[in-house]
Amino acid sequence: MDAATRPAADWQLGAAIATDRSEPPLLHFSRLDGAGLPVTVRAPAVLVARCAADPAVLGPDLLSVLLADADDIERLLVARRLTASERPGQALATLDELVAAGGRCAVEAQLVRGVARDRLGLVTAADDYHAVAVGHHGTMSAHAAFLLGGILESSPDLAAARAAYRSAIAANDPVHSAMAAFNLAWLDERDGRTDAAQAAYRDVASGTHRDAVPMAALNLATLLERAKQFAECESWYRTAVDSGHPDVAPMAAVSLGLLLERRQRPREARALFRSAAASGHAEAAPMALRRMGSPRR
Repeated sequence: MDAATRPAADWQLGAAIATDRSEPPLLHFSRLDGAGLPVTVRAPAVLVARCAADPAVLGPDLLSVLLADADDIERLLVARRLTASERPGQALATLDELVAAGGRCAVEAQLVRGVARDRLGLVTAADDYHAVAVGHHGTMSAHAAFLLGGILESSPDLAAARAAYRSAIAANDPVHSAMAAFNLAWLDERDGRTDAAQAAYRDVASGTHRDAVPMAALNLATLLERAKQFAECESWYRTAVDSGHPDVAPMAAVSLGLLLERRQRPREARALFRSAAASGHAEAAPMALRRMGSPRR
């Protein structure tokens, strides 16, 4: 395994950056998992490994060394990590260069630049998402279309948001298509198109995506409860509870517990409240504790 892919924990800083700039800067590291023999590796590869583990290690000096001497793949990796670690402003210049160069990293760099711009509140994020969504295929296109839909949701052009989500769904991507379908169902619910929302949530909740399935099941159960379709409602609440999703399952447990209380099934309700209380969920746990402390009905 080379230095670029070796986990950063396998390396320990041993000396400073070499001062001879006629060659790529070198760092001297000692391996922790072997005989402790000193090795010399190219600085960008090691810094990329360290950045992948913790972007905070890249102060201004190390960052400038890395971005000056790394190859395009290494620079893209660092830019992604900076964007993901809430330092998108430091990634933009590098991403601009990668996009303008038009090389093998250009498409992914444009998608990452969209995310960086989005996090900085720049409207040009939509331009990057649109370019990747309509100009390419596969996972990055689906991801870009999904993110574009999210931006357009808050604009007056909801038709464009729907179109972006449909584009992501059509890509049949295992991750982003399911989340796009969930968001499209949510738009139907928000717009009062209850029947369409129920149908869309059913489709998503019958899938396999670890986040979209429990989220859709919970939202569907809520709509069915309002429609007084209690048997199916209970079934979908249980799907959400049984998913064990750290955010969704506790909220579903509280909602189902309240439903069962009203339907004169207090023992089952309290078991659900105990489960939600034990989860420590910031919203569900206090609600469950309050219900457990209230007089039984």
